[in-house]
Amino acid sequence: MAEAAPAQMLAPGDRVVMISGAARGIGRAIARRLTDEGYRLSLGVRDVRRFDAAGFAADRILVNRFDALEPASAAAWVAATAERFGRIDALINNAGVL
Repeated sequence: MAEAAPAQMLAPGDRVVMISGAARGIGRAIARRLTDEGYRLSLGVRDVRRFDAAGFAADRILVNRFDALEPASAAAWVAATAERFGRIDALINNAGVL
């Protein structure tokens, strides 16, 4: 049996990626790149109201409150992602805590 080419195995299709710290900096840059490649994204940000969604397809993203210092916010974010997209394929832990 022939193996699938790596590009096919990693094709974005309907894959769902959660990115913490996605409001600005590296997290936002990663989110922009992945959305341009067709991934569905669940973006964890401290203040949902201040998130600038310009350039993101509303039907392919979920913006959810997440604070790395509040464990309950992580559980709520995971639950909201699973409910919206029905799956989670990858997690990018980008939120910084000083």
